[in-house]
Amino acid sequence: SLINPINLSASQTDSRRYKLEPYVVAADVYSAGQNRGRGGWSWYTGAAGWMYRAALEHVLGVRKAGNTLVISPSIPSRWPGFEVTYIHETTTYRIVVTNPSSVSRGLAAATLNGATLTISDGTKVTVPLVSADIVQVITVTMGLEAQSALAVAQTIAPVNRGSAGQP
Repeated sequence: SLINPINLSASQTDSRRYKLEPYVVAADVYSAGQNRGRGGWSWYTGAAGWMYRAALEHVLGVRKAGNTLVISPSIPSRWPGFEVTYIHETTTYRIVVTNPSSVSRGLAAATLNGATLTISDGTKVTVPLVSADIVQVITVTMGLEAQSALAVAQTIAPVNRGSAGQP
């Protein structure tokens, strides 16, 4: 992708051509002539902030919604998991997401300090935000939620509606 600075500086040759830090998003990248592949106007845009927000909220799936924290990861299936530390006022939320089923989306279980959290739509959990000098530990296990797994099994399994192939 031409907007991802990591792709534009993946090798020493690419890095010499790009001429910018591999962790900032350029406002423009030359596409023709002797400067093809060179980045420009790097620290003058809000693009890096938006890229960070997009990764946090839409890939890792951690976002604030009013007075709640919503966790709904959508990651590459090969990722074993990730951790996020989120600070809200005086409370630290330690979020640990594991992906033992190698899925891209879907939650099998979630807890807050060991107490079971409700999974909505098989894809997200919502945690109320508090202001207390404590550390809250949220664990999320990705996979198919029990009800979702049953629905998938029913969809895949052939339905016997009668004999001799009659509906």
